[in-house]
Amino acid sequence: MNSFMRIAVGLAVVAASAPVFAQLSETFPDPLGTWRTRWLAQNSNLQNYYVVAGNGGNEDDRGNNPIGLWMSDGVNGNGGPTADIIFNDAFASTLRHLDFGVECFVQTRITMFDVNGAQISTFVYSGGDFGFGHEDIVSGDSTVGIKHVLFDSTEFGGSQVEGNTSVDTFHARVVPEPATMIALGAGLVALARRRRK
Repeated sequence: MNSFMRIAVGLAVVAASAPVFAQLSETFPDPLGTWRTRWLAQNSNLQNYYVVAGNGGNEDDRGNNPIGLWMSDGVNGNGGPTADIIFNDAFASTLRHLDFGVECFVQTRITMFDVNGAQISTFVYSGGDFGFGHEDIVSGDSTVGIKHVLFDSTEFGGSQVEGNTSVDTFHARVVPEPATMIALGAGLVALARRRRK
């Protein structure tokens, strides 16, 4: 085995074992409804409050929010004191970091949990700003994966969370599935073989 082939095989082994992170983001640009086709909508139960509350299904309806999304988990219709944004199991197991901005117009505790149900982080925010800067940041990291983010106003009087909480500028870091990493390693070996010929 020549030195190039040894290096390629070594890189393949490293690629198959070392985590390589993919970066994802969501900023809810216009037309708003296009976010439904991207990673955040495809891998969670996050929804547009105005669709859930019954505006005729218009995904482009922002209400009075020019840049973010009035959030809903789709469970309570017109809302309640909690909303739980849940990632599907396959995606959650790869999700190592999540952060996003919020504007909470009612006092809310926001808690992030890993796939085993352990609390990762918690934040209490209130005093939303109609400038919609989304400067209050929710963030968390996990070595096992992030499963859900619970918004809960119960301890502060139980005001409606959905329709009173705007989210924006999601950033996620995910580890590609092992099959993807193995394919990358195999590609490096194939490249080395082709180069050797």
